[in-house]
Amino acid sequence: MTTTDNDNINPTQIEPVTIKLTDTDLAAIRAAAEFTPVFSAWQTLTFLGVAGETQPQPLLPADLKRRRAYIQVRGTVGTPVQAEGSVTSPGANVAIANVAIASLAPGWYTVNWAVELDGTPGAGDVDNFILKGPGLGAGFTSSNDGAIGRYPQVPAQIYIPAGNATALSIRSILAGTAGAIYTAQLSLTPLVVPGGFVLVGQLGQVSNGQGGKLQPGDFRWEIRAHSALWIAGDGVTALNVTLCVERDQGE
Repeated sequence: MTTTDNDNINPTQIEPVTIKLTDTDLAAIRAAAEFTPVFSAWQTLTFLGVAGETQPQPLLPADLKRRRAYIQVRGTVGTPVQAEGSVTSPGANVAIANVAIASLAPGWYTVNWAVELDGTPGAGDVDNFILKGPGLGAGFTSSNDGAIGRYPQVPAQIYIPAGNATALSIRSILAGTAGAIYTAQLSLTPLVVPGGFVLVGQLGQVSNGQGGKLQPGDFRWEIRAHSALWIAGDGVTALNVTLCVERDQGE
């Protein structure tokens, strides 16, 4: 085999050549990269607003093939619920309308409620309904006359914690007048609570309460880091976190 002097050149002896790329060149390179097949995957993490969620949990692994990730934090967690009921001549502490424990998903809610009297109500039926449930303490007493009519009540805000063991109900306080028909309606609407957040960053950052603080909203954040990222809740607010990851296909 014949060799030339050029075959014995040490690569370290080669002088580097500076290449200047114009904006047009860079745009062409980026455009070509965008045509690389990309795989997208979605996932949703739910934070229930409990203390243990302040501990970091993995969000994204280290991945050199990850092109970008989008993350969006939504502050509405829970399921709308409605209930209505009617009882004639109720005894004391009788449920008129009730939402079972199993139907109360964790989260913050606005409770709209109304009471109604029909039949033969009397003075003993004045303010004789009460709204009772998780976090309501002794409950909220109705404001109503002892006469036939429908009486909307002031809405209440409640928080349903994870592991809740208390039903939500509108009940009689004392026994109703004979022949009085007690009717009640209630509805729960998931509530967006301002000030909630999640922390996103490297493990050390999130463990120390640092990292990026992402709050609920319709906007989304774009992540281009290839390193591993972690996430933690604030331990108070129920939140949904939606994540979309785009990565180049192939091994």
